[in-house]
Amino acid sequence: RDRSPSRGLGDVYKRQAKKLLGDNPENIVVTDQYAGYHYIEADHRQLCWAHILRNMNALAESWGTNKTYGRVLIRLIRLLFQLQHRREKTP
Repeated sequence: RDRSPSRGLGDVYKRQAKKLLGDNPENIVVTDQYAGYHYIEADHRQLCWAHILRNMNALAESWGTNKTYGRVLIRLIRLLFQLQHRREKTP
């Protein structure tokens, strides 16, 4: 029998998230990668761009092909941010 402390934590996290957001959020929920949010359907969940950028920065600080991909993805994310800001300023 597994008595490790991590056993069952996924269910605990999910219960906590459901208590806050409900069983089936109807709107789009922007989240980090906290395991408790994994129950939310993909069409109702968006990962936080700041967290995605942080993950890509870590990738860019690695080595080899990962470093190259990380740097390219960071440029694309920054371009996306610039386009969004430009769109917000346009009447």
